[in-house]
Amino acid sequence: MLPRNRLPTVPGEVLVEEFLGPLGLAQVELVRRMSIRLQRVNTGNHPFSAIISG
Repeated sequence: MLPRNRLPTVPGEVLVEEFLGPLGLAQVELVRRMSIRLQRVNTGNHPFSAIISG
């Protein structure tokens, strides 16, 4: 059951806390390695956003 007493976690927060942080990567380094624009990571307009958000 999902908790009802908190705001939903946004995909970008999960990306930073669960993946980029442990890997020691910044968003800028991620977009450089993936050859995409920073806006795609920040807006969640990328296929990995759908995976992260469930």
